[in-house]
Amino acid sequence: MGKKLLAMDLDGTILDSDGVLHEESMRALNMLRAHGHVVSYATGRREYDMVNFQYLYDCTDYVILNTGSIIEHRPSKERFYEKFVDPQTTRRLINVCNANGWQLYVVIAEGFCLNIMTDGVEEYIGRTGVEPIMYRTADDLPLDRIEGFMTARDSDEILAYIRENDLPLDHFNSEPGCFDLTPRGISKWNGICILADHLNIPIEDIVTMGNWLNDMEMVKGAGIGIAVADAAQELKDAADYVTQRDHDHDPLLDVCRDIFNLNAEQKVAGDKHDQV
Repeated sequence: MGKKLLAMDLDGTILDSDGVLHEESMRALNMLRAHGHVVSYATGRREYDMVNFQYLYDCTDYVILNTGSIIEHRPSKERFYEKFVDPQTTRRLINVCNANGWQLYVVIAEGFCLNIMTDGVEEYIGRTGVEPIMYRTADDLPLDRIEGFMTARDSDEILAYIRENDLPLDHFNSEPGCFDLTPRGISKWNGICILADHLNIPIEDIVTMGNWLNDMEMVKGAGIGIAVADAAQELKDAADYVTQRDHDHDPLLDVCRDIFNLNAEQKVAGDKHDQV
């Protein structure tokens, strides 16, 4: 089998419900790499989301972060692609959110910035381990380094404003009730195509894997698009292959066996997964 690029979503796809990548899945990824394939994550996570999950980098060649606006070669930590929101758009969006009392998360490499604290933010802090940087105006932020935005509480109002005023931003439903906002033209699939072009890998040799609606474009665009067993039904309907295992039970083992013709399975005492 020739070299393929396997690009995978993380949360709800190859990570379990506790956000853990099992040792079985880590071995599967490293087996694929040993056979000459290229492994990449394609995630809506930002750089700060990965700080407490450095072990995930032990079994990947590349990482596509922030829904495609950042691409990094992990062994060298070289960031060979990045796209920021233009400062004028950032200033305009922040001004209207502040004027209307709309909550807006602003993403920078160091963490996330926030204009309004709510109870839901506390849950996000607990999940990421990152405290927000509070801002009052756009001038409190590094306007030339804004990677994107997130919305939750006031998504409907913010997305309506973006559409009505044709701001150069795209939005993706990253999880129920939440949206990621990226510079126009940015997406997981766009990032995967940039990476594949960088590696001289044709589209027909791209394998993608996801679970949610923000993975739809990459699942439909790839040579082989995969949905995990417990993915959104719309994604499973669009996929070329649906795993037998759900995201809590190492669906990568199905992918190795059925797509790459490799046996990555190992019996674990008591049928329990070892975790890192």
